[in-house]
Amino acid sequence: MQLKIVAANESGSSVTLAGIMVKIPIGLKAYQLTNSVFTPVPPTGWQNSQIRRPNGFIEYYFLPLIGFGTLKDGDSLNFIFDDIEVNSQTGEVEIDVMEGSGDCSPKMDCPVANLSITKFPNSYEDIVFKVDPVDVPYGGSTVLTWRGPSGATYSIEYSSPSGTVHIPPPPISNEGRYPADKAPPLTLTETTFFTLFVKDNIAGSPYETQIQRTVHVGPAPPPPPPVIEKFSGFLRQGNTGLEVVLNWKTDAEVCLISGDAHKLEAVSMDNEYVVYPSLHPPLRQYTLTATNKGGDTKASLTPAWSVSKSVQIIGAGPVAVSPDSSRVFAAMTTWGFIVELNGASLQQIGSSVKVGSGPAAITVSPDGTRIYVTDYSELSVTTLDARTSPPTPIGNSVTAGAAPGPTVITPDGKYLFVSNIDDGTVTVIATSQDAANPLSVVATISLGVSGPNSGGGLAISSDGSKLFACAGGSSNTIVVIDAATFAVVGRSGQLDDVPNDVAVVTRQGETHVFVAVGDLVSWLSVFKLSNDPNSPLVFRGNYQLSYQNYSGMAFSADGSCLLLVTRDFGQELKGKITTVDIDTLTATGPSVYVGSLPFTPAVSGDGLRIFVTAWKDDKLSLLTPASLVGGIGN
Repeated sequence: MQLKIVAANESGSSVTLAGIMVKIPIGLKAYQLTNSVFTPVPPTGWQNSQIRRPNGFIEYYFLPLIGFGTLKDGDSLNFIFDDIEVNSQTGEVEIDVMEGSGDCSPKMDCPVANLSITKFPNSYEDIVFKVDPVDVPYGGSTVLTWRGPSGATYSIEYSSPSGTVHIPPPPISNEGRYPADKAPPLTLTETTFFTLFVKDNIAGSPYETQIQRTVHVGPAPPPPPPVIEKFSGFLRQGNTGLEVVLNWKTDAEVCLISGDAHKLEAVSMDNEYVVYPSLHPPLRQYTLTATNKGGDTKASLTPAWSVSKSVQIIGAGPVAVSPDSSRVFAAMTTWGFIVELNGASLQQIGSSVKVGSGPAAITVSPDGTRIYVTDYSELSVTTLDARTSPPTPIGNSVTAGAAPGPTVITPDGKYLFVSNIDDGTVTVIATSQDAANPLSVVATISLGVSGPNSGGGLAISSDGSKLFACAGGSSNTIVVIDAATFAVVGRSGQLDDVPNDVAVVTRQGETHVFVAVGDLVSWLSVFKLSNDPNSPLVFRGNYQLSYQNYSGMAFSADGSCLLLVTRDFGQELKGKITTVDIDTLTATGPSVYVGSLPFTPAVSGDGLRIFVTAWKDDKLSLLTPASLVGGIGN
């Protein structure tokens, strides 16, 4: 006969065991099991360390091979005793199973389980109890089958999270199957111990036995992530300016609303309603992250921009905005004038101001007191006093190189840099508060190429330390210049086509350089600024967002998005602005058509307004956030 003792952990947590002792009565009497010694088979990782024979008993001591044994919740240990010669006396045998401690010597406080074994007469029919399968996934089922002598009483029970369950309801026949064919299956959510109880009366003597079978149930799958039933929103004008109104409904435990430039407080209840007054709404997204034990579910709303108003500007060219965003300055390239407008209403302020014959760039000083106008036709740079309205020309003009165009200024306002498109140089101009002599040329930086279209776009890092210049012609590179010493300190690898424009942004301590490449069909070549003097620009990759020409770039106020100006190939040269996430380099919302032959846009300091001119349509347009797109149920 084989005796198997199953030590199962149903405590709900792991149990640490020092040892197990099994005590079996031996001899020839009815309450004793056998008169012989037999060899046990310990569980894996355990050993039978000792066998003792106190009077009338045999004790088997089991210890873990190393240290203590850990039994996880739902796991079990099988102690097997093979080839037992059961004595011929029928009756009940009590076996003690003691959980030892320390050196596994029995102690009064050691937990003891008392197990009963019934010795039936030799002529008694075998009792069979099986489960199949013995290993099931979480929520799976098994089938129980049993068979035994007729006339006996049978019952089956198991423990479930809701209590003891009898299956099927007793009494049951001496042979059966559960669940029966076509009956609903069991649903097991934890390792389960099924016990068959058999009672009989043989020759006037009561007999009782039980057989236990274990079904191991796999771990519960993680709960599903939360469901976002609704995430919607809209924009409105409130007493403090633009307000973002968000509404959501979810079954999550915790929700977080975030934008790129700022994060709202986390909320822990679903169906919340939030009104968030914002001075700087991100151009990227508002994202709802709903979280529970199953993970995260996200939904996003993207501010969609639209043209809120436009005004006529004959020969509309470059545009700039004052640091406080209250004033906008636009060039009338056909007639050589500058016009000042109100930054909110686009109403013209005063008369137009004559500045030359071909204004190509307008740059406002960081303190807002000066306006510098680069003139393409007259090869010059002039100064306007922005403290008057309209601004007043003051002092001398200075001569730049051939076809001067894009212009940038250092953050402290001390130096202007002018890109000369037709001679491959950058003119360095020192500024001064001297009204008679506000400008003076102090250096000319060669880009290493010359001739028509050898220069191009120009950008400066936010800290004013580095200058980035487009070099065309035979070079097709981006030249990196030290803005303090005016020395060329490196350049990019050769691009696949001519660079048209360059823009620079610093976010999270890293400076990224975006280059619009290609005359007809354009793409973005993206670099990261490094500290390696031999290779200051690390190539990130090429990205093509549309099959069009990229004619200008700027950044949102928070630096999270690139404002990309594109135009079609047809005679109309219709242009649009697309907001591009600088991390993923994907469009964040619908593009906005702004007219034919648009120039590089200007962004207000509060991030709520984009100003862009269209030369062929003779207009200046104001773009503002108009709605929130995306989400769920929006």
